[in-house]
Amino acid sequence: MDTIGFYISSHGFGHLTRSLVIIEKLLKKTDAQIYIVSGAKQLEFAKLYLSEYLDRLSVSELTTDIGLINHKNKLSIDKEALELKLCDFIESWDRVVDNELDKLKNFNIKMIVTDISPIGALVAKKLNIKCYAISNFTWVELYKKLGVNERIIDEFISAYKNIDEFIEYSLRLPSIHRFGKSVGVGLISREIDFSRVKEIKETCGRYVLFTFGQSAELNQINADDYQGNIIVFDGVEIFAPHVTKLPLETVDTQNYIAASSLVIGKAGWGTIAESLISGVPLVLIERPDVYEDTYMINQLKKQKLAISIDEKKLLAPDINEIYTQAMKYIDFNKLKQVQNDIKSIIEILLRHY
Repeated sequence: MDTIGFYISSHGFGHLTRSLVIIEKLLKKTDAQIYIVSGAKQLEFAKLYLSEYLDRLSVSELTTDIGLINHKNKLSIDKEALELKLCDFIESWDRVVDNELDKLKNFNIKMIVTDISPIGALVAKKLNIKCYAISNFTWVELYKKLGVNERIIDEFISAYKNIDEFIEYSLRLPSIHRFGKSVGVGLISREIDFSRVKEIKETCGRYVLFTFGQSAELNQINADDYQGNIIVFDGVEIFAPHVTKLPLETVDTQNYIAASSLVIGKAGWGTIAESLISGVPLVLIERPDVYEDTYMINQLKKQKLAISIDEKKLLAPDINEIYTQAMKYIDFNKLKQVQNDIKSIIEILLRHY
């Protein structure tokens, strides 16, 4: 049986959730086996989400990316810790690729898709098969903006040069390094189950959803003046009268986004895409040292699709005021026009398959 390999960033869950949209559609449209390589938590989530396809799913646990490292209890970047981790990561590449090649002897790998781990590109080179990258950025431009050591950046560039085709999501960085042939697509979201959305609304009532990505740890948010309902993912502490925590293994977070009256969160591409496609007003947290976040926030504000607040306002957010600002600023007619573009991506991948 032909196999499609997915090398997905083990940094947070945003890269995984958008990859799951593609994987689920490929499983429905083809008889392919899917091989997913990512971190332990990401793989557990993937297996839960794809539970009806476990007979066609194989996984391999691996640190596929370092991504960004935050200062403790903040969303700002710890550059020194990041560089140390990146050096160790790059040092492991030859060994990791050799181990992957050994595992893949039992698979008929047709192609590799990476979002946006350099490991996938390196494995594809060794196997002499086609490598697709799917992302709105590469780590090259993010690390350059942070002033990361050029030798580290050069290693990433060298690995990414093995990409044959780069499928670029909407909101891609203008300075994105293009490797191989490039083609632009729109936003994608996991499928929204409207019966499930209705059930969530009936159970939880009207609520504000806080989401900071599952790679963030925050414990200093005080919203005790807010009398409405708040939903937040486990791992984030919000002090307020009516808070419900969702377990990290919640597989249908897109439905909780769609059921919410407002989303306040880190400017992760997946959160943005699922909120916009759901038509939910969105408030994004500014992180000036993260180029991807800053660029996407500015683009969305220009289009009146979202507003933003300073990270310091998370210490004691005035949720009523934030909601009022969002409702006044956001152009809901434009918001209704945002569509899921998964079809374009599947068409590109199936051309080769």
